Amino acid sequence: MPATATILYPAGPSLNLDYYLTSHMPMVTKLWGEFGLTGYTVSKPTDGPYQLICALTFNSIEEFQKAAGSPAAKTVMGDITNYTTAEAVISLGEVVATG
Repeated sequence: MPATATILYPAGPSLNLDYYLTSHMPMVTKLWGEFGLTGYTVSKPTDGPYQLICALTFNSIEEFQKAAGSPAAKTVMGDITNYTTAEAVISLGEVVATG
């Protein structure tokens, strides 16, 4: 069953959106594609407690867990300080419906 890892970046701390979109996300796609990452969406809320939300779609929760536990995850996580000091909130769940 497909799964989504949603990364929520709190409002307040600076976030370099250009770097995030042009460097970080292509790196995530390249490094985690082999672990079942099938796509992502990035959205900027117009209000609320978050300044940026990214939803990563994987073939399954198990594949996300493999990606998160891989050596590539160290590279992905190590890149975060290049675009923000925000401490992200991560929510993981199975996709139960799409429209």
